[in-house]
Amino acid sequence: MPSYKLAPIPDDTIAIESLKERIEATSAFNSDAELRSGMLPQTFTEGADGLCWAEYGRETYYDRMTLEGPVETKHAKRYEVIVLQNGYIAIKKEH
Repeated sequence: MPSYKLAPIPDDTIAIESLKERIEATSAFNSDAELRSGMLPQTFTEGADGLCWAEYGRETYYDRMTLEGPVETKHAKRYEVIVLQNGYIAIKKEH
């Protein structure tokens, strides 16, 4: 069963239009850093019950084994972020 970390957010960021704008503004695709991180706007979903969610992405380096030995490469991890309508977000934890 997945577990989540709860974090408070300002009430004015819960409005759907404001939320969409903030997700676009913090998109990982707008980053020019070598290891990008940020929201993934294409994953934004609005549920019929008023809950919204999107994913947060973060690139890291890791060593991949080959026959010649380890090779450093990038890896991306994605985390679910659910906007609860009570002033909190729920972020899926890694296991």
